[in-house]
Amino acid sequence: MIKFLYYLSFLVFVGASCQQTEPRNIDNKDCKSDNVLKNSTWLKEKIRELEAYSSKGSCSTNFSGCFYIARGQVHGEIIFEIGICCPGVDYAPAYYNCDGTLFCEFKNNNCPIQSDIDDREIIWSISSK
Repeated sequence: MIKFLYYLSFLVFVGASCQQTEPRNIDNKDCKSDNVLKNSTWLKEKIRELEAYSSKGSCSTNFSGCFYIARGQVHGEIIFEIGICCPGVDYAPAYYNCDGTLFCEFKNNNCPIQSDIDDREIIWSISSK
């Protein structure tokens, strides 16, 4: 009986510690807007992360001083490209869907090449000095 109570309390603890992620309710129309950086929770989070990384380094010390976010379309779907813009760094960007789902990283076969991305534009960047 005691083992059962321990097991039950463990399940309750594990179940209580699991957080439900907030559904990402942004669609292609929202991703095309000029306010996407203000309206998208996941993009705001990425920008905070990139700002923190940028403040800790520079392109000359640890290749973490310059980052960008670009927006474009592949087969009619809005995508976001997040990458490093330090000169001389061979780094493949990461690609996200409109809802913030990572679908490509480190030059795998699913990654678009920049020439495949229509209407590509840099929508945010940061560079430390």
